[in-house]
Amino acid sequence: MGATTSHSVIDTIDRGSAVNRYGPTAARKVSTKPIRLKTTTVDTHAHVFIPEAHSYIQPLYDLGNIPFARYASEQTRQIQKKQDEDRTVALNDVADRIAVLDTQNIDIQVVAPVPNQCYYMAKGEHAAKVSRLVNEGMAAWVGKRPDRFAGLGTAPLQDPKLAASELEYAVTKLGLKGVQVLTSLEGEEISHAGLEPFWAKAEELGAVVMLHPLGFTHSQRFGEYYFANVIGNPLDTTVALHYIIFSGLLERFPQLRLGILESNVGWVPFWLERMDGHTHGRNATMGASNSIPLLPSEYFRRQCFVACDSDESQIAYVSDIFDGHNIVWNTDYPHPDAIEPSTALPRFIAQPLPDDAKRRILWDNAVDLYGPRIATASPVTVP
Repeated sequence: MGATTSHSVIDTIDRGSAVNRYGPTAARKVSTKPIRLKTTTVDTHAHVFIPEAHSYIQPLYDLGNIPFARYASEQTRQIQKKQDEDRTVALNDVADRIAVLDTQNIDIQVVAPVPNQCYYMAKGEHAAKVSRLVNEGMAAWVGKRPDRFAGLGTAPLQDPKLAASELEYAVTKLGLKGVQVLTSLEGEEISHAGLEPFWAKAEELGAVVMLHPLGFTHSQRFGEYYFANVIGNPLDTTVALHYIIFSGLLERFPQLRLGILESNVGWVPFWLERMDGHTHGRNATMGASNSIPLLPSEYFRRQCFVACDSDESQIAYVSDIFDGHNIVWNTDYPHPDAIEPSTALPRFIAQPLPDDAKRRILWDNAVDLYGPRIATASPVTVP
């Protein structure tokens, strides 16, 4: 076998001794019953890699200087390197991805660039150029099979006016559904006042903004045991969401739609209840914000969507809290957290949920997030 391997190397239910393969986790029961619902299935969160953007930016900046990797142990770095190598085909080959979708019985997949291709370290003309390369690369990927894919691009948040302009180009010229943004901007909150032009443009365009973590900003304690992902990613997502709500961002932009699609769903009820208690409950004197007349949970219900993994044990509980709304389904393919493809949908179908709730998670809620024409048979021509 050569240096570049096919996705079959990682798509196996038998993990063996490898650390970079899919497979069941010890914490979750596995169902491989080959069933599906009579509904269109939408995977709301998966990734691809745009090599042209990487080739342009790699000689110019230190791409390893990101929170996810900054304090990683040498063992973690080596594992990540192996994972990246084994996912080359899975992240770059459209035909290979279609074969995986057919195996999974997924009708439509929403793809975004790998999160480190946000390239927030880039400055000036480099930021403009690399963002354009990413977005045109995403449009080209989607354009090869517009009946099966929808795309999210990127926006250079380090330059708010440029971010608004690039978002408009990505949506109106390239046909992307919106953009993926990281949960922090080089240590700064993405809800800060300087980014108002970007958020205003997103609302104006009806563009989806997907929040994606890339480690925790202050991750000195997360160097071992892959804690940058285990703890850091959901923690950075939680912090970003708190700032977005408490700062009044969702109050100022009530039509904005946010996808929080990386960190599972079990954490959401706890934090929303805690936020409510610290703004309108017994602890309101400590956390009250004059910027939010509604409960934090009301903003979340109105404007936010969170993605479940197929084998999470708390899906039914969270779905019940939200009356079947606000939850979408995702695979995060082909990242290491993803579920082995042939069992992803069967494991979700095996969840103790009514069929109408499963349908909402697989289709209806995805339509609420991305719009009724999630995929189209008319390819977009990249300029």
